[in-house]
Amino acid sequence: MKFNLLLSFCLFISSVLKAQQLDVDIRKLTIEEGFGYAVSAMEMLPDNNTIAIGTAQGPLYIWDLAGEKLIKRIEVSGYRLSGPRITVSKDGKLLLLEQQYYNDFNLNTDKTGQVEVLDIESGKVLLKVNDVHDAELSPDNKYLLTLSASKVNIYNIQSGKHERSIVVEDATNAVSISPDGQTIVVAHKLRKEDLQHIPSVRGDKKAQKSALKYRQTISLFSFIDGTKQKTINELFDIVYSIRFSKDGSKFFVYNVANTKLQAQAGGSSGNRQGYINQVDVSSAQVLRTMFSSMAPEPDYKENPENTLLGVSSADIDRKLVPSLLLYETELGSIVKKYEMNVRLLQEKSIISPIYFVFYPSGDKVLFSYGSKLGVWNIK
Repeated sequence: MKFNLLLSFCLFISSVLKAQQLDVDIRKLTIEEGFGYAVSAMEMLPDNNTIAIGTAQGPLYIWDLAGEKLIKRIEVSGYRLSGPRITVSKDGKLLLLEQQYYNDFNLNTDKTGQVEVLDIESGKVLLKVNDVHDAELSPDNKYLLTLSASKVNIYNIQSGKHERSIVVEDATNAVSISPDGQTIVVAHKLRKEDLQHIPSVRGDKKAQKSALKYRQTISLFSFIDGTKQKTINELFDIVYSIRFSKDGSKFFVYNVANTKLQAQAGGSSGNRQGYINQVDVSSAQVLRTMFSSMAPEPDYKENPENTLLGVSSADIDRKLVPSLLLYETELGSIVKKYEMNVRLLQEKSIISPIYFVFYPSGDKVLFSYGSKLGVWNIK
């Protein structure tokens, strides 16, 4: 694993050096006249035209991509400075809203917040749960899965009732469910028995002690009966999110090193570089390629052809000015990069991480920069 990580990091550095700094004209859009909230999320609905846009301390917006116009506004409340993260149900009728923390990123701490399931047509909240680390919607649109303490709790969305729980010892921040609804993936702290199956620390007591204190791993469970199917025999840093690929063959893991571990390695805790690993589901192996981001809680998603992974990041040399990276999924190299230019930053826009969606045609990206939108032609 150490060799694979070193090779992947070398590929990443090489791709950064080769990546062209694009001096492109961005076509600018406005969500609505007088809009002044920072965008906190952007997700495409299954119709490949309607977009759900979250905002920090403001309403949700349902937006027509082709017509470039507002469809409706939905009032929400209870989300702190960073605003909600959004997940869209497979039938396009529901939105899952989760508190995110890029503005008050308390390093190394497992955070909880509220989650809500909202009906898009009526704008009504169907289910609300507090003190949640992470949440997911089941692919059949019937259940809300929440990760709280050491349990994945399963709620019936229509009745609002808690139906059952899957116990995950020492669960941490992240849960996800496969597109076929059969498998739940959960991040958790390492146990001594886990270390015996991880080659990088097997037989090394000092490395094992550090891993138990600072590292995590991931296990797969059956959604049907809650039995554990397998544990990934690799070390991860603090896992903040897990997302399955669209075809379900792999999942992406966004993780960031514990600041104390980073300090021991001689790094700076001020700029936390996170990594997105890929895990093959069938083999339970971490793939060679990985992707980097300097943005806290970055937005990351695949393009329609599943050949690129878009990742929001930030430029360290320009005081963490937001950027958007397009990685080649198989090789892990950066093929295109957009950094916020000075002209856009001078337009009295609120500075916040970039959120984005790929156009269904795959040739353009709609992205946010603070309270504004831009269209980036990537082909």
